[in-house]
Amino acid sequence: MKRTFLFILFWIAAGASALAQKIVVSASVSQPQILIGEPLQLTLRVQMPEAASITWFVTDTFPHFEIQHRSAIDTVRSGAGEQILVQNIRITSWDSGRWNLPSFSVNGSNRTAPIAIGVTYSPMDPAQPYHDVKDVLAVQRPGAQNWIWYLVGAALLLVFFLLLFPGRKKKEKATTASPETAYREAIRGLDMLQKRSGELPVKEFYTELVGLFRNYLVRRQDYQSSSKTTSDLQQQLPEWGLQKDAAARLLESLQLSDAVKFARFEASAEERKASVAHIRETIVELERKKPG
Repeated sequence: MKRTFLFILFWIAAGASALAQKIVVSASVSQPQILIGEPLQLTLRVQMPEAASITWFVTDTFPHFEIQHRSAIDTVRSGAGEQILVQNIRITSWDSGRWNLPSFSVNGSNRTAPIAIGVTYSPMDPAQPYHDVKDVLAVQRPGAQNWIWYLVGAALLLVFFLLLFPGRKKKEKATTASPETAYREAIRGLDMLQKRSGELPVKEFYTELVGLFRNYLVRRQDYQSSSKTTSDLQQQLPEWGLQKDAAARLLESLQLSDAVKFARFEASAEERKASVAHIRETIVELERKKPG
């Protein structure tokens, strides 16, 4: 029994030894010498039986070298129950000198040989001409810049000319229309709108009606009403001295206009006629109270 056990252990050890002997590792580089910063490809290769298992090379860091890229481990079946594992690693170095890539191992026993790499600077071409260091050249002082005095003289002449011959001030055009023009145009516009009342859509009618009133306020009352709401106009009415009844009728017409334009309210022919009358009444009252 004891002999049988020892016999089995012997064959297991012999098989493991045979598998280990069939694992072949190698490391190679694309070139034995590089310039500083030039890339270099390191290839790690393992040939082994398909049934064998290994722990891959440890390639975390290399002294004096920088790892730029690691490829995946490629597996190639070579037949006869063998496979080849290959990994490419791109490295470079920024230290000039001659350095050794270390020995790499799998399973702690199969090792590659160290690889010597020379890292040098770019060689100097002896055929290039030699540039000697030149002496410091003296800089000539630029000549006097006379154009500055010409510019000063021209500016002084311009000042004297403006003092002796001042330009005539242009008469400012009156921006406010004459009372008669603003009032007559507003009343004439209301008359024409009243005649076309039955022809115009209700929204267009009230837009033109309120537009005539606002235009009169701008030209005669100097009130920028184009950006004012109905509420703003309501607050302004007491300052113009309108009577409460007249102010209420005007406000009613303005609110009816808002309802037509924003709420699609359909005003009747009588309501249109009353709105024209209220706007006309307000303009006449404002004109009567306007001094001058």
